[in-house]
Amino acid sequence: MTDKLLETQVNIFLSNFKCCADQGEIDYSEVNSKTTKFLRTIGWTNKAMNSFILENIESKHYFRGPSEHHHQKNRTVVEFGMMLDDIQLYVKLELIIENEDFVAGYMSFHPREQKIEHFPLDRTGEVE
Repeated sequence: MTDKLLETQVNIFLSNFKCCADQGEIDYSEVNSKTTKFLRTIGWTNKAMNSFILENIESKHYFRGPSEHHHQKNRTVVEFGMMLDDIQLYVKLELIIENEDFVAGYMSFHPREQKIEHFPLDRTGEVE
């Protein structure tokens, strides 16, 4: 896949995700236990996580996907790496198709357990 095609796919994903989230079409049912524990540790709610991601995520944070959900149909999953102060985060988001509409889904938001070797859309090398 060319960088331009990939960048377009990621930007469309993020645009749809943000639009759904801005409209309150959000599904937190797949937030994993690592995320819940991490949010508790930093004193954040799901709403605070949502706000942080919507305000800060960009295509340059992309590192993998889109891929199909491992259990559910009609879901597209994309993975990102972001920073929260000095914490390297792993962020896994999904777009869910429900009744012909999109819903933004959160899966993971916690410190990385593995190093992300490459951010293919980070042309300046600023994403850690």
